[in-house]
Amino acid sequence: MRGPKVQPTLQECLLSSLAHPRLGGALPGLALVEGRLEPRPTHFSCCGGRGLRLSPDAATTYSCKMGERLHETRRIAQLLATSSGTELAAVLPAEMRLSLGLPQALESLHLIAKSASKRGLAWIESPPAQAADSSNMHSGAPSGSASRPQATSAHPSIWSIALAAAWRFGFKVHFVQLQGSPSADLLPSQDRAAPDLICIARASSFWDPHTAERFETLINYAYGALIPVFLQIQVVGKPPAPRVKAYGKIEALVAQRLATARAKDPLAWLGPACLGKLLTVTSGLSAPPNVAQPTAAPNSPLNT
Repeated sequence: MRGPKVQPTLQECLLSSLAHPRLGGALPGLALVEGRLEPRPTHFSCCGGRGLRLSPDAATTYSCKMGERLHETRRIAQLLATSSGTELAAVLPAEMRLSLGLPQALESLHLIAKSASKRGLAWIESPPAQAADSSNMHSGAPSGSASRPQATSAHPSIWSIALAAAWRFGFKVHFVQLQGSPSADLLPSQDRAAPDLICIARASSFWDPHTAERFETLINYAYGALIPVFLQIQVVGKPPAPRVKAYGKIEALVAQRLATARAKDPLAWLGPACLGKLLTVTSGLSAPPNVAQPTAAPNSPLNT
């Protein structure tokens, strides 16, 4: 007598494997096809990259979260292309270059996905000239070399983190550029669910009261909702030497004072309360050796 017919188990959805922090790259399994991010069919043997598959008896169709992840990833990719003013195919490879800090960012995202952490990352970058020198030092090749890509930065691109969060972990990302995003887009829309994390790109110019106020508003929102923040801060660099002339001495001194103020530690313009909340939604601040870390007021949590 024959026993009951046993249906073979469905193959495991390979989207779940993308969340493993040891898997390299920000967008594994995706390819840029005619300026559009598309799943690689060979990477997803379970569904061929379609996000749909039939059960063995062909009576039921199963779907996964691939469509939602693709939509969010493409949205961030479009923001990247729009902010750069060029085609995605031209800007994506540069933003997705290998980084020494990407594994740490992926581990942080993995902990957030497991609900084991509510903190993101925050780092301070060197001025552009110093960053370029550091890049050449790490790569061991002159600028423009076509050699094999190597890790060129101690910190990943904020775009790489946002794209990896959307694609690999299925997060809803609120992406903000303090100097570029409209005021209406500063905070997430109230008619939608709160995002899983907030990415702030190339924050600088905190000496400007309007920019500092926008930043504090965003940090207050993240603190109140306990949303992890990934923050990229750019320093302005050393102020230029004043060109003092007999007829323009006052103007030159004023210009020098403004340049010196703008070159102060980026977060020195923020209040202790904002800095304390920032440490709640991030795991602290890191900076390259040639950039002084911002100092807070004596009673600030940064000094405890």
